[in-house]
Amino acid sequence: MAGFKEYRRNPKSMSDVATNGTPVVEFPSSVGQIDFMDVYYTEGGDPATQAEIEANIISYELMFGGDSFGTYKPANTNLLNAFYGRSFEPGYLTHFFTEEWRQNTAEAEISAFIPGLFVDPALRIVLGAAVSPAITHWLQSEGLGSKGRQGVNVQPEAVTTMLEQRGFPGLIKHLEQHVDIQASGTTETDFFFERSASVIRGWHFKGANITGIRMLVDDQEVLNFASKRALDVQLERKGFFPQDDVWSIVPEALAGSALAHFRKNHGNAENEVLFKIKTSTTADANLLVEQYEMPPKRASVGG
Repeated sequence: MAGFKEYRRNPKSMSDVATNGTPVVEFPSSVGQIDFMDVYYTEGGDPATQAEIEANIISYELMFGGDSFGTYKPANTNLLNAFYGRSFEPGYLTHFFTEEWRQNTAEAEISAFIPGLFVDPALRIVLGAAVSPAITHWLQSEGLGSKGRQGVNVQPEAVTTMLEQRGFPGLIKHLEQHVDIQASGTTETDFFFERSASVIRGWHFKGANITGIRMLVDDQEVLNFASKRALDVQLERKGFFPQDDVWSIVPEALAGSALAHFRKNHGNAENEVLFKIKTSTTADANLLVEQYEMPPKRASVGG
């Protein structure tokens, strides 16, 4: 049975926040599913602006068992939040796990983060030079009933397998790639996407000079946008918010269902992904990829 949605401060230990520091906060393992986390940042008692957060927090990491799982830059997080319709609130750097824009509650909540399933989850924040803020970690979570808590604590592997069967692909990681633009005008630049994850949520190409993008999978054209407006109209019709100078190729957003996640394997063969990009100049572009990966799972008790 679903529990009450709670918004509360994370009581787990956070190291002292000092200049050039790297505060670490552990996730409580008994809170059930986490919908989102807020890193609340003030400087001299004042909530930080978006520019201050992006300048003073170099990055943050999700960690499992002391090892880095994924590194995130606040500027990328804020850009994606805006694309998915989440406005910035002064002082708050918000990382969403539950994907509430999906078609139904079951699809949305399958993406939530249940820390009790994984090995020692923690958050590490990397601060910039001469920055000594006050930081508080808040969570919106949903409690689990006694049966659910017992299942997570005693049989985390079995619970994770059950979630995977329902469509849980893991947690989102951000991947940044440089796109070397070699031609302009009517000549396209070929960009082969080399991926490490099995499931991709979306590609976000950043470049004011991009004028058109085609996507080919195994030499078959699957998308062809001759202008950014042509792409943006499709996204807006689904309720998303395209950002300036960013071409967002998000299959789930375009199709309106989590079932449209791009999966790199088709049967036993990997899909080959090629983007053909037209630009007005040969200035290079950048690519931000949202991809899913499963964190290291806790072993079931006694087995």
